Amino acid sequence: MESEREQCYLTCPVREGHREVVSKATAKAGYNNGNIVHAADRAVFLLTRLSKFLVVGGIGVLVNSFVLFVLFQWGHLPLVIASILATELAIINNFYCNDRWTFKQPHITLSRFARFNLVSLSGLLITTGTLWVLAGHMGLYYLVANLLGIGLATVWNFVVNSLWTWGGAG
Repeated sequence: MESEREQCYLTCPVREGHREVVSKATAKAGYNNGNIVHAADRAVFLLTRLSKFLVVGGIGVLVNSFVLFVLFQWGHLPLVIASILATELAIINNFYCNDRWTFKQPHITLSRFARFNLVSLSGLLITTGTLWVLAGHMGLYYLVANLLGIGLATVWNFVVNSLWTWGGAG
């Protein structure tokens, strides 16, 4: 069983060969190369990352909507099939952009892509389910319903990808 001191404190590296004891609350706020990152700095960091994620997502929305329009209007595919294909193409685009720009990874890995795709496919269920209900059963225009579904899925995607796919990288 952990002692009371071990429950409240962590030993963190300060510089090579040295360690410093900090509270778990401080460590949770952020610890980067031995410098404690203040809560305000952490908030700016997260807002910057979220902003980049949203820009990439905005590009993904354009990719998704354009491909959905082409496949449904011109290709005459069933709406749900067109949505699935459009969303998967946007997922591939978003992974590449987020991996390189948002999370600053020097190399693409298959394992990160697999995790991103799994999280995003869960988002696909949210997007497609919303589209199906709003357009198919409530009469909302399909592109508007699609955008609402994408909005709901975005929250899921950012939180889970930040924590699992990239593990808080950056």
